[in-house]
Amino acid sequence: MDGPMNADGLPVAMGPADLMRTGFRNLESEMMAPHPIEGVERRAAGAEFSSKIERVRRTYGSHMAMRIATEQAQFNREHRLPGLPSSKIGLEILSGKDNTIEFADFLNNPQERADPPKVDFHRVTEIKHGLI
Repeated sequence: MDGPMNADGLPVAMGPADLMRTGFRNLESEMMAPHPIEGVERRAAGAEFSSKIERVRRTYGSHMAMRIATEQAQFNREHRLPGLPSSKIGLEILSGKDNTIEFADFLNNPQERADPPKVDFHRVTEIKHGLI
């Protein structure tokens, strides 16, 4: 959560809530820690990419490592309008994940839910341009 905290580390409400944009707040869900597996997967992906870059640097030279790092940064950016889903297929090809099928490929797909998540295009655009 990104707000002021008191001495005990609990969030403190400052000013009225903007219910039209944010909806009703649930402090319990905001303060929940992420699942431990998420951190393990993120660290593993970062370590895997770092080792790949180091291996490429030793084998082909620093120019190829810089090219791969630049491509990874380019493919990791959003290239669609805010709120529209992006498959990031270029990033999957670069990282080699296009040849494997993982749980995330077929479980908990947001497009297959009974009620798809609602996107507030105005809020997403304001956040993207730093207005909020």
